[in-house]
Amino acid sequence: MTETLSHPDQALEAAERIREVIDRIAVA
Repeated sequence: MTETLSHPDQALEAAERIREVIDRIAVA
């Protein structure tokens, strides 16, 4: 958890990528 807190930008980018993947799977 400390890594995500120290790098919030990377965490946000990862969350966005995960959302995109989930959206693609949901559509497919």
